[in-house]
Amino acid sequence: MRATNKGYKFNLASNVKGLGAFDDVVVEYLDNNCSKKHIFLQLKSKVKRLITMSQLKSKDGDFSLRKYYDSYIKVEENFNCSEGGKMDGSIEESLFIIFTNTDFVQDLRSKKGIVSGEEEFLMTGGSVLQFNEEEHKDIYEHLQELPKHREFLRRFRIFYNQADEKEMDCHIKHELQQNMKLPDSELDLTYMCFIEFVKDWWQNHNYFLKDTNSKEHDILEKTKENVRTTLVAKVLDQRKIEIDDLSIRYKKSAITDMEMMIGGHKAVLIFATERSTTLTTAKIHQMLSATKHVILNLQQLIQYRTEVMLAWKSMFDVLVLESQRSAENLQDNFNQISIFLKECDVKKKFIFISSAFGNIQQTSDLCNTLSTKLTKEYDDWKFTDIVTNTRMSFLEKKVYFQGAEIKLSDIVKKYDVGMLNALDSDSISRLLGNEKLSIGIPIEGTVQYYIDRTLLCNEDIKIRFPVQEETNPALNNIILQELQDIISYRKKEFDRKTLPGLTPSTLFEVEDRVILVTDEPGMGKSTLLTHLARETRKRHPDMWIVRVNINNYTRILNELKKKSCDENDVINLLTEAAKVKETDGLYLERRLFDYTCSSTGNMAVLIDGVDEVNPLYTEQVVQILRFLTRMKIKKIWVTFRNSMKGFPPQEFQWHSYSLAPFTEKDQKCFLVKFWKEKFPGVKGDCLENLAQRVVELSMKHLTAGDKNFIGIPLQCVLLAEMFEEYLQQYSTAATVELPDHINVVMLYDRYVEKKWDIYLSEKKVSDRTNVNVLTDDNALHTTFIDNLTAAAFVAILSTHQLEKLADKTIAKIASDFLKNVEKGEEKTGLILDVIEERPVFQHRTLAEYFVAKRLCKNFSASETFMRDHLLESEFVVLRSMVDRILADKCPIHEAVIT
Repeated sequence: MRATNKGYKFNLASNVKGLGAFDDVVVEYLDNNCSKKHIFLQLKSKVKRLITMSQLKSKDGDFSLRKYYDSYIKVEENFNCSEGGKMDGSIEESLFIIFTNTDFVQDLRSKKGIVSGEEEFLMTGGSVLQFNEEEHKDIYEHLQELPKHREFLRRFRIFYNQADEKEMDCHIKHELQQNMKLPDSELDLTYMCFIEFVKDWWQNHNYFLKDTNSKEHDILEKTKENVRTTLVAKVLDQRKIEIDDLSIRYKKSAITDMEMMIGGHKAVLIFATERSTTLTTAKIHQMLSATKHVILNLQQLIQYRTEVMLAWKSMFDVLVLESQRSAENLQDNFNQISIFLKECDVKKKFIFISSAFGNIQQTSDLCNTLSTKLTKEYDDWKFTDIVTNTRMSFLEKKVYFQGAEIKLSDIVKKYDVGMLNALDSDSISRLLGNEKLSIGIPIEGTVQYYIDRTLLCNEDIKIRFPVQEETNPALNNIILQELQDIISYRKKEFDRKTLPGLTPSTLFEVEDRVILVTDEPGMGKSTLLTHLARETRKRHPDMWIVRVNINNYTRILNELKKKSCDENDVINLLTEAAKVKETDGLYLERRLFDYTCSSTGNMAVLIDGVDEVNPLYTEQVVQILRFLTRMKIKKIWVTFRNSMKGFPPQEFQWHSYSLAPFTEKDQKCFLVKFWKEKFPGVKGDCLENLAQRVVELSMKHLTAGDKNFIGIPLQCVLLAEMFEEYLQQYSTAATVELPDHINVVMLYDRYVEKKWDIYLSEKKVSDRTNVNVLTDDNALHTTFIDNLTAAAFVAILSTHQLEKLADKTIAKIASDFLKNVEKGEEKTGLILDVIEERPVFQHRTLAEYFVAKRLCKNFSASETFMRDHLLESEFVVLRSMVDRILADKCPIHEAVIT
């Protein structure tokens, strides 16, 4: 095959007499200079044996060089003899090769073995050994008494580690496919046929294989003819077998309708309902069950037209042709069919099945060719046309539903007639062909360090940090009222915490149909929804879960501001959030989604981040929620911050829940899980020890009242990242000294920057690589820090203390900023609320951090205030932060503070 493909002029023989050991295969060919050359091969198939020096030196055996030398001399005599058996050419232009699948011992492998062009086409992997005196002195000494040993060794090769008999099949197939331009589907059949012809030649005939064999002896041509005949017979039955394997059976009424449609027409053009013709073809195949017929596609007709037309005359009556996209000119084929229909008897019929799209040129050519003889019909396909068993087999097909493999029957029930009739034939055709369709976007995975969260029933209670005692009597009354609020708040908090919390594993373990989750930023509301959605997918595979990050759909909300919202608007929002696709004419996903929304209601809708669009689009969100509650959707979860006043409206009467802060146990578990994912090589007890110490330090330095800093997941992540340096030491040190303090200032530096990054990347969806965005962000960041700093002063200082500050603009900046906070226009989440014109920060220490940074930055201007107040007992944390900021990068001072 390789000689043929390389275009050589050659003769090839096997088992040639008079050549000794080199009789297995002999190739005689002309090189590019028209010099006649020969290759003599001895084939040695061995199993798991190595060729050794002793085998090469033995007097006899499979690899005896003396034996092959004797055969070499015999061949030379054939070149030199003057009788009738003389070989053409010269021994000088010959190669003598042992071709084997076995290997050499390491010492014998040649370092200089290079395959030359003249023997390259024999390689099937492996290597070539050519002896030379420099590397193989023992071989040359062993054969030195033989007069022509140098000539022999110069022309002698051992091809070792070559393909064995099984691997050789692949090489032959490759050459065969290259020669005949075979599609993969026809390769195995062609190969088996070719091999049988080669075996027959080898066992029974005495002619050479050559580049120009007569037709009688041309194995390749005989292979092509034989395969073509076999393939045509196979092609004529192929599509019918495929259709039978699908087990599509129609009701008698559907078959009767098809029979009436085709009637007595000789040529019929039938348009299928969708892009796929499979279901219409199956119906016609069932209708023609008592008639001899074949079903082909256009490519098969083009490739085997002559054979098909001959078979149509004698072997079958009805030719069914399925359309497909083809760049080839079909006019000649349609002309042949037209002529045949004119000349044949009345039983012969032609049915062309066209998909509904993409066949304009084909159908136009067909109509023009067959003219008035062609009848056009349309197949009105419905799912209810098929029998019950076929419906059930279809519903047992598997699809990928939001990333999980399930049966279609888990989504569509057999009694949902409306949904079944809405299914498109393209989707059904693909499913029956065992193509696993992807429906819905996969559910996002839960983070590895997730901790199960407890939901607590909420009450609308507001509290702020108490301030210094005021000299103004009116303000004293306000403070008294606040203290009463504090007492009431503490009592209700105690009552709430004594009630058992709810720790759901799925979205359906909370009894309410609508669940509101309200809490501070960073408490893990979004992460909770992600986890519950993931677990719900496992336990309720039929449930369509739609996650709506409402801040991503402000375009839709803005359109709703211009008009009143209706149910279609809500469904369009859900459709866009679910990323429902309609591609390649496949409408199954969209129809399933619409049907789920309007009929089964087998859906959970998660609306996240309502506070991000407040207050500009709050009314539109309320309208959407109104319609969602009127629809059949089974569960609706909504998350937003505590600071959203008047949301949801009183009309809804929904239960609201907040997330219980991390307990001390939760904090340790979270830290260990977080570090384990990033440092899998660190031992568990090391992680446990560090987690214990970090929690202890947090309780000591970062607790205000009953609020611990790392009770909030986002802040727990921050602290975990801060102490990663200790884990890195475990890989290089035998023992690691655990931390003995928390640098609160450094902690808040990181925290404020992280909150700013979250605000820009997730809330504003800014492209942080854009130059203009970066410039704008820098200006916004300065304003961001200034506003929070002014608010922090107002949060922890009394009016009297504020008046002592040198910077008289602080009160004005804070007042303007807090008005925006009250309107819901401040989205970073560091301030939770504004009560009596004073801000409520996430944590008192956070407000103290901003104040400490400003005092140190403007040290000279702040000196009087710090001298008068910083030593007071209520400012112990603030004083500690000021000390640490002033001691920064001063090792002795830092050591004293620590």
